[in-house]
Amino acid sequence: MIAYHHTTQAQDWLRVAGLLILVLGALLALVALVLFFQIPGGVPPTLAG
Repeated sequence: MIAYHHTTQAQDWLRVAGLLILVLGALLALVALVLFFQIPGGVPPTLAG
């Protein structure tokens, strides 16, 4: 990997970890919303087959 602006490998890992945490957090929030809205309605037709 090429270090830009004299960044160390630790800083690169921290930046990558931060992006992963943001992406995973957004996905978890989206899944939580979907489940929250689908539980009262029972199993969605797409999953029921």
